[in-house]
Amino acid sequence: MIFYIADMHFGHENVLRFDDRPFSEIGQMDETLIQNWNARVADDDTVYVLGDAFWKNEENSIRIIQQLNGHKHLIQGNHDRVKGKLRPYWESIEQYAEVNDENRLVILSHYPILFYKNQHYGAVMLYGHVHNTREWKLVEKWKNEQWAMGIPSRLINVGCMMDYMRYTPRTLTELLDANPMPEIARDRKDGSAVESAEQQNKRERTWDLNEGYTAEKQSKKNQRGTRGWRWGSRLQLHRPPKLRVPSLPESSPLCSTGIPEPVHHPEGWYQK
Repeated sequence: MIFYIADMHFGHENVLRFDDRPFSEIGQMDETLIQNWNARVADDDTVYVLGDAFWKNEENSIRIIQQLNGHKHLIQGNHDRVKGKLRPYWESIEQYAEVNDENRLVILSHYPILFYKNQHYGAVMLYGHVHNTREWKLVEKWKNEQWAMGIPSRLINVGCMMDYMRYTPRTLTELLDANPMPEIARDRKDGSAVESAEQQNKRERTWDLNEGYTAEKQSKKNQRGTRGWRWGSRLQLHRPPKLRVPSLPESSPLCSTGIPEPVHHPEGWYQK
């Protein structure tokens, strides 16, 4: 099973006040995070930490990560130190990742991405960094504006301090249930309704996570030919015209060869 969490900030005293976390001191927070993690995550499970896992103290960070169950992968945040002794405890460290979870494409980044890969085809974008601040409220505002415009958007903050996270790694199903998206009604120019990605997925029972559409759709797309804005045809559309040289009268001085007669020097002139 795959779990997600971000911004634990193990060992970071100031984060208690910054996030208004319900702990009296940092040791209590660290112990609660460890207990919640191990209560959910088994040794054969996978956990993606979307940044800012630990705070500075390398020895304390190693002591904590050794206690955490599962296969741990880090999506690096702005506070993560990854070049020291802590590095071998992560199975992978990336700035950005795409994973297949429950037959759905999941985009992983420490920072929120408002427009992300396969957004219109059911993909989910998980992020951290903004905690529960006004920046998070701004991301939510933009997401709601996209919904109002008929643009699907599944941006979900997996910071551990969020109400639905409760300082515990969560599955994709739990995250989607806690952050529902309204049904996006989309119409074609002729007024007919466009199926949502989920409706289309259920009808066709197929889903290509890499491209966001089935192989059959790709074949139909190829049959339609290349549109004018594509790069290959763009080169063709903007190919310069052939150069046409106008004919000149025989009296024109340009019609002569214009090549001067060779100059003959006496033998050995260059040695003088």
